[in-house]
Amino acid sequence: DQKQQKFFQGPEGAEGITCLAVNSTKRYLAVAERCLEGAIVTVFDLVTTKKRKTLSTTVALPECDAPEFVCVAFSSDNKFLLTQTGPSPSGKHDWTLIYWMWDKARPMNTIQVSNSQGSPVRECSFNP
Repeated sequence: DQKQQKFFQGPEGAEGITCLAVNSTKRYLAVAERCLEGAIVTVFDLVTTKKRKTLSTTVALPECDAPEFVCVAFSSDNKFLLTQTGPSPSGKHDWTLIYWMWDKARPMNTIQVSNSQGSPVRECSFNP
């Protein structure tokens, strides 16, 4: 059992970590951070300790003003990533779910989600 720590540099302009996810093989770490220009997720390779990709709402939805992701999740095959935005200043992009092919930094689809009570949606996951 090794007792080591590694530090990963966050992107410029980030205001803090909002959520984390580790993939099923424990090779990749997704770190979501709040940023006024748009929510950011950085995927790190835990074996090489290198940054693999940076995903941003400014790429997926250029008009999206949500500053943070409240949840992030890897698919079981580790090819895709789900991100869930929180509230946006305009209210137009509250609780937007973004489905990414993360290794290409390509958003595959987006949808605004809510429930019948209008409550915040703060968790997302894949099945299986």
